[in-house]
Amino acid sequence: MVFKSILSFETNYAFKHFDCGDSNLNKYLKTFAYLNDENNLSKTFVGCDGEAIIGFITLCNAQIEFKEMPESYKQTMPKYPVPAIKIARLGVDTKFQNKGYGKELLLFAFKKIIQVSVSTGVKAVIVDAKENSKGFYEKYGFVDIGNNTFILLVDTLIDGLL
Repeated sequence: MVFKSILSFETNYAFKHFDCGDSNLNKYLKTFAYLNDENNLSKTFVGCDGEAIIGFITLCNAQIEFKEMPESYKQTMPKYPVPAIKIARLGVDTKFQNKGYGKELLLFAFKKIIQVSVSTGVKAVIVDAKENSKGFYEKYGFVDIGNNTFILLVDTLIDGLL
């Protein structure tokens, strides 16, 4: 799978045929992702195989309040909001699901997040997980902090990927 910025696509042809099984994610990719990227609101990366879009992931800046942190994290955290990167969207086309591409998209995002953390400082990764994807994020070390929100410390990523 080759990763590209959504801005590198000159045509919407591939997007018209993308279907991850979630109408909200499909609509986001087809309608809002390019514009949000252009306006620097978020950054979407697309995993491709030739002309076929396998999946996509969208990242944006965020912060997490001290009171939202899991108790196990609070001992090492300042008592004020800390910078985070949010995995705002992740979708894999139904033709490619259950083949490890979600993991590839997530690992790609982790590498991007580590690069950003070196330049600007990022303490955590957060994601608002849909009910059917909670297990996916837990498998990669994310901790449930309630309201379908999960967190993973960037230090954990660095320790695990480098």
